[in-house]
Amino acid sequence: MQNERIVEVLGQIRDWGAIIPLSAVVAGLAWWTSFGKGIIVASVLAVAAFAVCALMAMKLRRPSCVIIGIIPLTALIVTYVYLEYERKSSIYAVFRVREPPDIELGESIGRPYEVQKVITYAHEQAIVLWDASYLYILRPDLKIAKQESDADWGNRDHYADLEWLKKRFKPPKGKLPPFYGVARHWDADEKGWQWIGWLNWFCSYANGGVYIQEYKNGFAIGPFGPAPHVSDGRVYFLKTAKNRGNESSDNTNSAKTNDDDQREWRSVTTSIAAVEADRCVP
Repeated sequence: MQNERIVEVLGQIRDWGAIIPLSAVVAGLAWWTSFGKGIIVASVLAVAAFAVCALMAMKLRRPSCVIIGIIPLTALIVTYVYLEYERKSSIYAVFRVREPPDIELGESIGRPYEVQKVITYAHEQAIVLWDASYLYILRPDLKIAKQESDADWGNRDHYADLEWLKKRFKPPKGKLPPFYGVARHWDADEKGWQWIGWLNWFCSYANGGVYIQEYKNGFAIGPFGPAPHVSDGRVYFLKTAKNRGNESSDNTNSAKTNDDDQREWRSVTTSIAAVEADRCVP
């Protein structure tokens, strides 16, 4: 009787010794799914391990084998649920990029959140981003020339009327006038805005799919296309003088570089397709 008990204990040790590494493999393969592959292999291994343990339980009359067999399945489910949570909430999962190494944004604040209305403007001398709170003028030298509060989206119908804008700003033939918030600010402060040049194109995004990740020293926003009807996603990283939500700051109204200006930006192409715009001009 004692010998049988020893054999049974040794058998259980053998079972655990086999199933624990298998569980680790299953969990590792499930983790691999965050990079696009592995879920099928992990599922097959988990189900096979459970089936083998169930068979052992029936043949060898060791019910504990069934409990042991549940471990790989549990490892698979728990890991997959966690990865789904990360997929929907982490900066890497949303943008498929990490912070560019040459811009210091500091620690991330919270998790990415979706914004309902965003516009990108491509002018001759600058890119302008509107994130529903601010207009950011991004110069070609990777500096942010202006961070202008612009949360009032409502009463500006004529600034969306192309014909009215052409009459008001009188762009040269073949050029486009500023639109929306850029036009409103340009209208109020021509000297501070005209240096960005005429508009090449703009796209507005009001169908969801654009995310913002806050950082201590700025934020990331995207993914946008680098031009209308281009599917390559691009994420913008902005290091701002003030966090989003604070008062606007404006160190310079010209295209000249200010040595004391710590605001800068970068853009990174991602493996995620650009969000489809609801309107692009032209």
